[in-house]
Amino acid sequence: MKNRQKVFDKISPLIDAMNQEVLGYLGIKFEKREAYAVDYVSELLTMYKETTGLDETSLFPDVVIEKAFDKNNTKNCMNIWNV
Repeated sequence: MKNRQKVFDKISPLIDAMNQEVLGYLGIKFEKREAYAVDYVSELLTMYKETTGLDETSLFPDVVIEKAFDKNNTKNCMNIWNV
């Protein structure tokens, strides 16, 4: 299985969970795609944080999530999802 497919298999359920467990109550739904570019995932994260007021540093104090989505830092992105 290619890394791209592994990332897709991890991100799609996360988007489903965000849509069902949080965003649905706010009348918002994130679009799922056939494949996910780093830019799109970064945009989703930003929109989710702005919409919910999420402070990821309180959840993951040892991981800087935004850095993981940097175009030049995709290896860390893969590590977060254990790919």
